[in-house]
Amino acid sequence: MQVLAYCDKFSAHPGEPVALHVSSDAPGITVDVVRLISIDDQAGGPGWRETVVERLGDSLRPHIQEIHAGSYIVTDGQFTPANRARLTIWAWPTMVGAGSQTLIAGVHGNKTAWRLALDAEGHVCFEAGASKVRGVAPLRSRHWYKIIADIDPMAGSLSLTVVDHALWVKGDRTSIAVSPPAPGVLEPLHADQLYLAAQPRADTSNPRAVDCVFNGKLEAPRLSVPNGEGWSHLVAWDFSEAMDTDRVVDVSGNGHDGTCINLPTRAMTGHSWSGEAHRATERPSEYGAIHFHDDDLEDACWEPLLAYSVPTDLPSGVYAFRVGIDGMEGAVDHFPFWVTPRAGERRNRVVFLSSTNTYLAYANERLAEGSRGDSLSLMKTGPVTLADADHFRFAHHELGGSLYDMHSDGSGVCYSSRLRPILNLRPSYRTWLNDGPRNFAADFYIIGWLDHLGVAHDIITDEDLHRDGAALLADYDVVITGSHPEYYTAEMLDAHEAHLAAGGSLMYMGGNGFYWVTSIGRDKPHVVESRRSHSGTRNWTGEAGEDEHSLSGRLGGIWRHVGRAPQRLVGSGFTAFGWGPARGYTRTRESYDPTVAGFFDGIQSDVIGTNGLVLGGAAGDELDRADTALGTPTHAIVLAQSDNEDRYVPVIEDHLELMPQQQTGSHEDVRADLVYFETGAGGAVLAASSICWAGALAWNKFDNDVSTLCTNVLRSMTGALPRH
Repeated sequence: MQVLAYCDKFSAHPGEPVALHVSSDAPGITVDVVRLISIDDQAGGPGWRETVVERLGDSLRPHIQEIHAGSYIVTDGQFTPANRARLTIWAWPTMVGAGSQTLIAGVHGNKTAWRLALDAEGHVCFEAGASKVRGVAPLRSRHWYKIIADIDPMAGSLSLTVVDHALWVKGDRTSIAVSPPAPGVLEPLHADQLYLAAQPRADTSNPRAVDCVFNGKLEAPRLSVPNGEGWSHLVAWDFSEAMDTDRVVDVSGNGHDGTCINLPTRAMTGHSWSGEAHRATERPSEYGAIHFHDDDLEDACWEPLLAYSVPTDLPSGVYAFRVGIDGMEGAVDHFPFWVTPRAGERRNRVVFLSSTNTYLAYANERLAEGSRGDSLSLMKTGPVTLADADHFRFAHHELGGSLYDMHSDGSGVCYSSRLRPILNLRPSYRTWLNDGPRNFAADFYIIGWLDHLGVAHDIITDEDLHRDGAALLADYDVVITGSHPEYYTAEMLDAHEAHLAAGGSLMYMGGNGFYWVTSIGRDKPHVVESRRSHSGTRNWTGEAGEDEHSLSGRLGGIWRHVGRAPQRLVGSGFTAFGWGPARGYTRTRESYDPTVAGFFDGIQSDVIGTNGLVLGGAAGDELDRADTALGTPTHAIVLAQSDNEDRYVPVIEDHLELMPQQQTGSHEDVRADLVYFETGAGGAVLAASSICWAGALAWNKFDNDVSTLCTNVLRSMTGALPRH
């Protein structure tokens, strides 16, 4: 991986700039802007096609830029206790014994002057200058402790009080340690900055480079000075305030608000969580904790190499900075961005919706790493094949993980940002899971189909739809989704519903869509959030009570569990998954009804999609089914149905109760339903209900029955196929 890079935005309107941020030790690179048309496929797909738009530079000289992962809080301001002072904090560590970890540090003159920390063995330590006091016993992971550290410079003493908050404690709940007196040695706790959960790295002046990052939750930090018989706070942070921002509110009245760096997880249960409230917005006082991780990353903060101003006449589409290394033939990589129309500036009647939330959810996914990869490989028919990009990101966790990964402390990743290199966001990337294109790469099959038909179309992204809502879709006849539109915000669902209610049509060309409740940051459009909660088919489960999204205040989990199952919108929803052979769809008796029989014009067989570029057929990977109990319209027609057995299993949420059929080798819900219905407002919906549908669409260079059916449906939705 000689070139790492990312764009400062996914989506740009004509006339707006897009910056490319590069880290490389290559002696020189060439950068072109290219339009991506379709994807190269070794199994006889539509072939690689890209069009050069503009040469931006020859023999440009990049340089290596570091990534500084790890979340923490920092605040500026003069903290000048005259003499005695007290630090108080609640801590819930998750990686005790994994090296020194700072809880609070005072920085003076760019150097750490004092700190309260955990040492390499897990003991609490209070260090000020050359003096140090160490707690009596190591802490235990995932337990709450109240820690009080006192300094008395005149007496020359440090003391620590550690209170174990566990329900049952054998022996003394409170332990106290005091340093030997050393009058005249200790200085007061002066500081120019306070750091929480980390401290500045000593070997660099980079302000984002930190050391001794704490893993775990912290709550209610205080720096106090004596006031008669009590204590007055110089700073008192309340993490339950402004949870949807980076701001940490100082409630002492002294105005020492802090800033969160690298997205520590907010809206976390604190030491007083009673279990009576499960949303931070219901009882904020019980959600006063923040969870920090040494591998959190929001923004790589690299300097841009160049900026490209999108021409005002550039057609909407998927573009990329193509970067080639001087003197290395074939050494090229692509870093994508989208050119999208503004709301009200539709140029065509059809629009393709790129599932950028899904791309972010899977960004740098490491599921194949370690034991989890071994477990998932049992659901495949062949061996796990890893690309160079896979090996690289497994070795470089500082690049940040996906929403499917675990942090180093075993907690699930619930935020993902696009302001970092994303190694699996490439048009040529083939995933280990299905040994073919998936998500971004697979969506070029659908775009390629539109190009093959000569259907003029605009392209928009999830981020655009979330921001602009129904106004962005208002003038389009047909919205076409990608192969896996899994991560949806409420604003996006609302926009689709409004578009359909106004007479628009929707072609859902994938599987497992409209599934996870997703949030996009109000002031952070580059960040998506999804909490696995205790619902849905998932590979990690959050802590009890930590289901609410910090960015939006919405309850996490799947849309089905808050009354918005995918069946309500498109007629089908997630029902099964697996990575065995994909199957075809067999026509149903209802498909011969005169109202829909025309969709099969030009198709000779009763089984469609028996060939495909991904897993060998149209129904595979993740599958959806119709279910009127979950919202499928009663007048919807299941046009065709698959029969998947080998290595496919039903989703977790359908089988929470013990049922006899769970003991069998197959289940009636392990299938894909091709669903069609009209809305009553003049529009219609087609649900393909399988991630592999896109690969079948492109098989044999789009000369196949799946392509024929989709073309017939699109013609019916538009009245005629729009052309250039």
